[in-house]
Amino acid sequence: MASTLLTPSIIAKEALMQLENNLVIGNLVHRAYESEYGSESEGSKKGSTITIRKPVRYTVRDGATVSMQDTTEGSTTIVVNKQKGVDLQFSSLDMTLKITEFSERYIKPAMSQLANQVDSDLYALFTTIPNWVGTPGQTVNSIKD
Repeated sequence: MASTLLTPSIIAKEALMQLENNLVIGNLVHRAYESEYGSESEGSKKGSTITIRKPVRYTVRDGATVSMQDTTEGSTTIVVNKQKGVDLQFSSLDMTLKITEFSERYIKPAMSQLANQVDSDLYALFTTIPNWVGTPGQTVNSIKD
């Protein structure tokens, strides 16, 4: 029985699976619009500014009285300015391993490091997330408010 060499496509699919399995905060981020960025071959590149739709926000009523609300779909622009990666080089002997062995020895450790970095970068954004409460009609202009 001949050995099948691992291809970049096989390695990439395994790496993506391992990355997604290792993400914590990254798996909690709303990612429904990630396909709008596309790949570099589709014309997008590092630093591209893209426009995405904001998720529609509704309020929940309490009680039996109907309270109709408008559906407003907004949009925002995002600059895609971060790219992360773990670059590896393999011998032809390594490329003859089974994907399970290859994954255990090389892909899992690399994707674990990448997932930790992505989670760390996302966690660092917490200071940019607004979290204010207050009395309706009163301007919130201090932490006390």
